[in-house]
Amino acid sequence: MEVVIEAISVNQNTANFDSQSNTSHTFLGSNNFVWTKPPKDYIRIMLHQLFISPNVESYTKGTDSDSRVIGNSLFSLAMNNLQNRPKEWKNKYLPISFCKEENEAHSIVSTEVQRILKQERNVFKKKILKNILLQDKNPEQPIPRLIELTKFLLEWAAPKGTSYSNKEVKDKFKNIKIQRRFALLRVCAANQHFCNHEAPWPKIDEQLEILKKKKLRLP
Repeated sequence: MEVVIEAISVNQNTANFDSQSNTSHTFLGSNNFVWTKPPKDYIRIMLHQLFISPNVESYTKGTDSDSRVIGNSLFSLAMNNLQNRPKEWKNKYLPISFCKEENEAHSIVSTEVQRILKQERNVFKKKILKNILLQDKNPEQPIPRLIELTKFLLEWAAPKGTSYSNKEVKDKFKNIKIQRRFALLRVCAANQHFCNHEAPWPKIDEQLEILKKKKLRLP
């Protein structure tokens, strides 16, 4: 499988996938649709790469505290990515009527995206807290520096076997938005885990909204 989305800079129109796979779904209509491994793998890797994108404005919420729709929520970006896949790919792996924007087909796809999203959020939390969580801690290794965490997350989000050179990681790390995003994710995740024993995502979404409003107020 090739890289789904260029890590960090998410481009909805350049997503790639092994369209030559012989595995496809068999169904008569939306009611009989059966998910197969290729599209689920695609969604999973696509979500991994969205997780580490500084463009994501919300990891869980669809609206902000003022009830305004968050255009760059993780879920919205994922659904837009699927909507922008080539028609041949959608016809092969998604309900046929998804191309026609039929409500039932969209419900089937959105339900599966939400299911995988919830699953992978828990995985991502553990990745953010590499060598911090006691059950996963390697006592012979320190907590990774932010640039080391960046390399770890880049390689986690890429297809299996992908590696990044130190130069490639340093080039990515020069982006101040990347540094701020990974620092925020780790601090909030650690604080919520050890102090409040809660999932970090609502607090992270809250902080992202605050930062966005501060940025909009800057001259």
